[in-house]
Amino acid sequence: MRYHQKAKPRFSGNAPRLRELARELGGDVRGPNWIEAPAPGAAHTDRSLQIALSPSAPDGFCIISRSVSRHDARTYVAAAIDRIRNGGPSSPDLFEA
Repeated sequence: MRYHQKAKPRFSGNAPRLRELARELGGDVRGPNWIEAPAPGAAHTDRSLQIALSPSAPDGFCIISRSVSRHDARTYVAAAIDRIRNGGPSSPDLFEA
């Protein structure tokens, strides 16, 4: 790639979904497909949980957790996604094609 060409974000279509998930988890969008959020039970300023939406992951997302078990973190994020999905007809599905 030449210096004057812009690289396109790999998951650029996820931006609205990332913002909604970040809001649900009390976190921040940190990249084209990454969210940093507080771990379950942690202070709202904590950012020890990182989530990436990934179409190749079994649940559609990958987790890095520095303060709780991976299973607890995955359950926490999956519950947030379910809340968004069941939030009403205007809520977009995080994993729609």
